[in-house]
Amino acid sequence: MNRRDFIKLSLAGGALAGLPGLSWADDGISPSTLARLPRLEPDGEGRYHLTLAPARVGVAGRETELWLYNGLLGPVLELTEGDRLEVRVTNGLAQPTTVHWHGLKVPAGQDGGPHDTIAPGASRWYRFTVPEGNAGLHWFHPHPHGHTAEQIAHGAAGLILVKPRVSLLPDHDHQELLLVTDLRLDAAGRVAPHTMADWMNGREGELLLVNGGRHASLVRPPASEQRLGLVNACAGRYLHLRLDGAPFWLLGTDGGLLAAPELREELLLVPGQRADVLLPWPAENGAERLLFSQPYDRGWMGPEPEHYRRPQPLLRLVASGAAAVAALPLPDRLARIDWLPEAAVSRKLVLSERMPAGPEHQGHAGHGAHGGARHQQGGHAAHPEAMAASAQGVLEAGLAFLVNDRAFDMEHIMFEGKAGQVEEWLVENDSHMDHPFHVHGTHFQVLAVQARGGDWQALAGPRWLDTVNLAPYQKLRLRLRFEQPGDWLFHCHIIEHEELGMMGTIRIG
Repeated sequence: MNRRDFIKLSLAGGALAGLPGLSWADDGISPSTLARLPRLEPDGEGRYHLTLAPARVGVAGRETELWLYNGLLGPVLELTEGDRLEVRVTNGLAQPTTVHWHGLKVPAGQDGGPHDTIAPGASRWYRFTVPEGNAGLHWFHPHPHGHTAEQIAHGAAGLILVKPRVSLLPDHDHQELLLVTDLRLDAAGRVAPHTMADWMNGREGELLLVNGGRHASLVRPPASEQRLGLVNACAGRYLHLRLDGAPFWLLGTDGGLLAAPELREELLLVPGQRADVLLPWPAENGAERLLFSQPYDRGWMGPEPEHYRRPQPLLRLVASGAAAVAALPLPDRLARIDWLPEAAVSRKLVLSERMPAGPEHQGHAGHGAHGGARHQQGGHAAHPEAMAASAQGVLEAGLAFLVNDRAFDMEHIMFEGKAGQVEEWLVENDSHMDHPFHVHGTHFQVLAVQARGGDWQALAGPRWLDTVNLAPYQKLRLRLRFEQPGDWLFHCHIIEHEELGMMGTIRIG
């Protein structure tokens, strides 16, 4: 479809189509304007300061305590390629933490992995230069092994917007940023503890938040377009994005702009991933259009949460009473992306799981995903999997997630490689559930995909990712190159699976 046909189709899409189960009217939260995420400002010497500490905030009409950077929901670092960044991070929690700069190609010693934690009450400096070619939307979050899940569940996350030296999209340079998180509160308004179901599946909170709020609207003139940058910062929730009444343009992913815009009806955004999209507003004054997440079954084990098979609204696009505006041109080509050359090294990684003993955990046959019992608000304790559980407790019960048949060990180096050398990884998901696979320190290209029992299917063109989904029993061939030496992690980005062992280390010399 060409640009002119896209505009005609997007304008023809009417108001909300009344999708089944897609309603904001049943929880008493009033619609609000989309909150603009707060920007972090440097001190007089150009350095930044972050403190991760408990903070009281209002969320969805309730007050709760979250663990936030500088007391802010989704603070944003705005940078340009080539900038030198110095950030002093202070740990105001009662447990160790780190800051991982997800998507930035930083030196290994500045990556914020679990080998280099900040003790409670202590501080450290992160210092690095944002390299050329690293423009895009990235994010930062804690990564201390054994504590990451709890800190993510308490809302610790921020965004990093890296702009190119010269804009490749000057007519669409302004980008509204959307940080998508979820939250579970108990009856007293506190962040609820993890359950066995959380550890097995990856935690999904009942409150789906955009920029820390719910029921947000974005008002623009009729027939206009708006560029949005989205980050899925949820621990386990998949976002299966659709725009009611119209297609949309995908402009970029984890590694920045695509080679060319892609027209999409839907987009799967898994935990850790980012998307750069261009959305069309309705043509009629007062008309609305909804960006929402449609249900996606990622292989849930046990009773499903109530929201699991319901569409979830994210953002209401409202056309204001102003005069309609003409859509600005969108280039046919956005960036030059070449395939990496042939690999000098090949590796195989197999993602698998080990379930606890007992009939309620015996594979997919025991799942509530197809008509089984479901969680109820306020009634979680009725099922053993809904009771509070620690990571150590579930490990002792026999639950683990593995890479090449072993759980993560801080001292174990799974692979060794060389800086600048192209590698090809065959990554296999040998389990019944989806796993989003993330690599630190670089971006990769997906060469081909193979479904269970099928043939390899080559991808049409290259793009840069740092996180990619693997469906059950799917295989992917990835090509990547580490430019900097050091120890680099690779892991499932369902935070609970990472914590329970689905992570490994490659040492680059």
